[in-house]
Amino acid sequence: MKAVARGRFEDARGLLDRGFARIGSADRATGDWAADVTRLARACERREPGLAGFAAEIVAPA
Repeated sequence: MKAVARGRFEDARGLLDRGFARIGSADRATGDWAADVTRLARACERREPGLAGFAAEIVAPA
């Protein structure tokens, strides 16, 4: 989200795409940044249930 806040959208897309790839997901960033981060956090949680607390922190409303 820092990259998005700085207007570095291609960097943000690359970071998210690498995150998806790292966990073996075919999903990719769409440019809907909050939804992309949420999907990545939830995908991580599905693959590693022990990360549920971290995923909840990431997707919790501010």
